[in-house]
Amino acid sequence: MSVELATSLVNLGLVQNQLGRNDLAQESYRLAINQFEQLRVVQPRDIQIASKTALAYNNLAASYLDMQPKRAIELYRHALDLLPNQHTEGWTILNGAAREMAITLNNLGRSYSRTDELDEALHCYLQASEIEQRLVTQSPAHWPYQNDLAVTQNNLGMVLTRLGCVEDATAAFQRALEIQETLTKLAPHDGPRLSNIAGI
Repeated sequence: MSVELATSLVNLGLVQNQLGRNDLAQESYRLAINQFEQLRVVQPRDIQIASKTALAYNNLAASYLDMQPKRAIELYRHALDLLPNQHTEGWTILNGAAREMAITLNNLGRSYSRTDELDEALHCYLQASEIEQRLVTQSPAHWPYQNDLAVTQNNLGMVLTRLGCVEDATAAFQRALEIQETLTKLAPHDGPRLSNIAGI
């Protein structure tokens, strides 16, 4: 039982997923979660272990998103429960945990979109956007925060379109575009980042 073993199992799951072995990836994530949960019993107040456990649940949830979005929703919600929130002591310095929460909310929003629970998806995207905007304000030069916000704004625009809120959707898409244009000027050769917004 160790953080290193659990982390290696998560990494193994990621590789297996890339190789198209979703069944093996899920098993690796479950083994990692089991390790992390045992560690949480011993160190229940360790925020890093809680965040790593949430990440493992996030990866497991992603493996269910296409075929079983309801199951993905359950797992993403559990991941959120594990993460520290704005009421947790030291939240202001936990940018990594804050980013993880925003990413999980974004993923949960995608899952709700898949099940046509659009109001729930909208709520998740708005929450994610609020956290990401705070991170961008705190660290404007850290481009991954800006990229996260652009992706969320893009997802927000899509769900608003489906809800028939065309003006709000247009504003969200415009915000995403503005952020991406700014980032393109800062890092014009960063191809992998630029492809992120197109793949949502």
